Amino acid sequence: MDFEDPSIPQTLEKIRNLSDDDTQRYYHNLIPIEHAPSPQFWQTLGDDDSILARRLILLACVASKFTLIPYEFQLTASLATIKGQDSLVDVGTGYGKTWCMILPALYRPSRISLVVSPLKRLQVVQVGTFEKYGIRAVAINEDTPGDPELWKRIKSGYYSVLIVQPEQLGTSHNGHRAQLCQLLSDNRAFISLVQCVHIDEAHTIFTAGIDLYGIAAFRPAWGQLGKLRVIIGKQVPVQALSGTQPPHIRRKIISSLMMDEPWLRSVTLSSNRENLVYATHGIIGQRSDFRNLGFLVPDGYDGSYQLPKGIVFHDDKREVASAAIFIDSRLPKSMRGKGVVQHYHGTMSKLFLECVYNDFGDPNSTCRILHATSGASTGLDIPGIKYVVQYGVTQDIPLLLQRGGHAGRGTRDTAVFLIMYEGWVLKTDIHAVGGDIALDPDHPLADKLGVNASKEDRTGWAMLHVIQSASCLHSLFADYLNDKSIRGMFI
Repeated sequence: MDFEDPSIPQTLEKIRNLSDDDTQRYYHNLIPIEHAPSPQFWQTLGDDDSILARRLILLACVASKFTLIPYEFQLTASLATIKGQDSLVDVGTGYGKTWCMILPALYRPSRISLVVSPLKRLQVVQVGTFEKYGIRAVAINEDTPGDPELWKRIKSGYYSVLIVQPEQLGTSHNGHRAQLCQLLSDNRAFISLVQCVHIDEAHTIFTAGIDLYGIAAFRPAWGQLGKLRVIIGKQVPVQALSGTQPPHIRRKIISSLMMDEPWLRSVTLSSNRENLVYATHGIIGQRSDFRNLGFLVPDGYDGSYQLPKGIVFHDDKREVASAAIFIDSRLPKSMRGKGVVQHYHGTMSKLFLECVYNDFGDPNSTCRILHATSGASTGLDIPGIKYVVQYGVTQDIPLLLQRGGHAGRGTRDTAVFLIMYEGWVLKTDIHAVGGDIALDPDHPLADKLGVNASKEDRTGWAMLHVIQSASCLHSLFADYLNDKSIRGMFI
């Protein structure tokens, strides 16, 4: 078989149909031993799994035009899914969780993989990633048109991957069942095509899907994903993926998705990255005094060198815009208003967001400083970001780590995650917490919150502890995540 065949789909189909002996032979002839999984990995697999893993590696190599060989954790997670086993994939932002979803779709393109995704921006990125490797994918959300031809293709299994928002699996805002929900509920032939379900950013089940601390769930559909298992049957494997699965969130994911813990495959890598440096710094005065961010454009900067690429996260859309205006004003006059500093939040036009994203993702981008809200923490998948600034503490640690994980992706170069905190954080008595921090370290100090609770009231114990503690931040985050690995404890 000619693996240089320009017709990649035909080559992929040939790989799927190779005999076991041919699979072994092509693997050994084509995969460089220095890039292949370790001998220890192969020793953990039986004969059938060993052949399947080699087949998956060949598929990935051809689909990526021999630019990529799957990591061991991606193979382990994919083997579980293909064999019908539920799994938890707990690996940090930027480690390559998406390939845990790509490999099953490459292996069985005639079946459907459901990917539950939290944000429209992330859906766009994911569709592009699947299509890059020759997999037909479509995003389904509230903006998806009712075009009969489109839904005919969806119903027939034309798309191997359906990237859906959880609200599309239940009733819509007007009380009617969403179109995908109708298909899953009423069409047994369609259900039979579903081979697996991937829950991306699965920590959202806890952080947005359930009532917390007296506040109603922000997106209750996330907390109702277990109903999907009732509809499609528990024989369809479910995989939950997230880089932030501390014990209290992990427990909720397992119970919500009706996973049988004794049979659950758990794939975990330390989130502590060697190239990521954590730092904290207090905000002087009010957050609205953006001189606190003046270091992003050094005094006297004349444009003679390129500013490092970075993201500043805010929790308020108005603050995002105002901060961007201030930082832009620190540039030389000839550079102001030229897109070197941009702001990005979910209510901006799709066209504008697309333009900003595409430019910022270019290694030689015009935009060097991006001010963004939480939508970008899961919607931006860009390598080579030199720093991330969290401007003001977050309510909980999962959101903090999701944002910080954007720094230093896809490179071994050192990157910085700077957490800038308000003055009240150091003055708060964290011993007055109203809940059991052993069961939920993100519990706010108040026992129950009102709808109009202040940021001080909403901020969780763990976030306050991280800022007030004199301990190593790597160690604090490892403790929070229950990361007992050598890398997690001694980086």
